[in-house]
Amino acid sequence: MSPEELAVRGRALYGERWQTPLAHDLGVVDRTVRRWRAGQTQIPGDLDGELRKILKSRWNTIGGMFCEGHGFLSSDVSVFKAVVRDNLLTKPWFELADSLNHLALDILNGHETPLDDNQRLCIAALFVRVHKAFQSGLILAERGLTTDANAVLRSGVEGAIAIHALAADPTFVQKLIGAHQRNQQKLARVALDDPDYRSTYTAKQIKQMEATIAEVDAAKKDPSKFIGEIRWEAEAQKCCPDLYKLLYRLLSTSGTHINIDTVYAQLETDSSGRISALKIGSDSDGLVETVKSACIILLWAADPFLRAFPKDGFEEQVKAGIARIDALLG
Repeated sequence: MSPEELAVRGRALYGERWQTPLAHDLGVVDRTVRRWRAGQTQIPGDLDGELRKILKSRWNTIGGMFCEGHGFLSSDVSVFKAVVRDNLLTKPWFELADSLNHLALDILNGHETPLDDNQRLCIAALFVRVHKAFQSGLILAERGLTTDANAVLRSGVEGAIAIHALAADPTFVQKLIGAHQRNQQKLARVALDDPDYRSTYTAKQIKQMEATIAEVDAAKKDPSKFIGEIRWEAEAQKCCPDLYKLLYRLLSTSGTHINIDTVYAQLETDSSGRISALKIGSDSDGLVETVKSACIILLWAADPFLRAFPKDGFEEQVKAGIARIDALLG
């Protein structure tokens, strides 16, 4: 780390008068930090790691403070958001996310979708869905709800995969319909097969559910129709395998499924790795990865959308977004 980089990180953590509070948190005298800044003494190789620990501690402290009264519904959430968005590590990613959000809004502004073309209609509707998942993920992430943001973003990955599948094969619309019909049949059977549930419905509602079950059973006998669950891995393998392997699986962790990772994500640990407390407040772990995933998902969805609905200049903006991600990744 150079003296200039030290100054940038110091200001990001403490503001213009950063040297004294940094020395305090590192357990060194002010003179030591001043010598590092002046280039008179070599900066320790592990200092970058120490600064990251300080940053994480500050995030968690601020997050814990605003969660003491009303949790994530606290009006003080703006304090944590400001710290998160203005931090050296996360600021460029949130700036990119804001830029892509405006791009998506510009793409959708005044958009006209032909209602007589089911393929393009579904592509447009699902792009809107992906954009909403993108925005929801960012809202959760900037509040320190990264695990929940990942759960929302995984639905965005499904939407992006579906857009690619639709762009490659217009008949994928039938798979979306068939998956819906199967789900409706499952829900009807759950309600009708349990006497306690069944007793809560009117005769008219029961008749409608019985008709749904019969209708789907009949459709299953037609080989031209698809009735079943969509296997997203198989669909992605045909047209966008990296989207599934790199994002869908990555986001299918503690936020989506309950497993031991879910437990670990709610625990604080000390420097030795021992459990010290429940993590009730905001969590900065994986924040950059979450925002990065949101940006990548939106760009993946924008590409086939713009092929279905060509718009002057927007393809180049998508390419520019991809280039900015590559630059941030170094």
